[in-house]
Amino acid sequence: RKDNILNVLTILIPATPRNEIHEKSCLKFLKFIQESNKIKNTFDRINVIVNLDIPNFLNDEDKINKCINNFIKFQSNDIIHVSVYKVTKPCFSNAWRNLFNKCNNFINKKDKNIFFWFEDDWAMDKTRLNDIENNIIKFHKNNKYEFMQFVNEIPSGPPFFFKLWYFNIVLKFLNKYKKNIDPEDAMKELFKRNVWRRKKFKDKIKLLIVSNR
Repeated sequence: RKDNILNVLTILIPATPRNEIHEKSCLKFLKFIQESNKIKNTFDRINVIVNLDIPNFLNDEDKINKCINNFIKFQSNDIIHVSVYKVTKPCFSNAWRNLFNKCNNFINKKDKNIFFWFEDDWAMDKTRLNDIENNIIKFHKNNKYEFMQFVNEIPSGPPFFFKLWYFNIVLKFLNKYKKNIDPEDAMKELFKRNVWRRKKFKDKIKLLIVSNR
């Protein structure tokens, strides 16, 4: 910590109540974060923000509450802070918008922030967690990296890390564009428009490819 600047990791999870899938994906990752001393020694605060879309056909309150509690159980007063937003009118576009807007209210942009976009149906490869742990720390500490990809070479739907520069680009777009849009296509296009098509950014943006599925 330097001059009261915090090291902050924020995990953005668009989700629906599918508990069995979560056990192999986002819950597995959160358990890894919770148990990793390296991660907890690197970050002063870890935000977990979940947009939980409830399908119209799902009337199973026990299943919904179990899903919410599965996330809440990772809450700890010292480092990990969990917020689950239950949404009864499901829409992937609105989930994307909601996560970025809620995140914008949570964070202090003067802190050293990194963000992780993690759609809830992506399974975590347990054999790669040690690599992921070291690369998260490397990504956070190394200012020459703006993105860290796990699957695709550019941001879209699969899990990826990014920093405040791209967060602000997405937020600016969401503040101007109010119609529904596929978040995966939009994030891909925003990357192309602001990185690939603008030469002055080519030297600034480095991609760290961790693994391909």
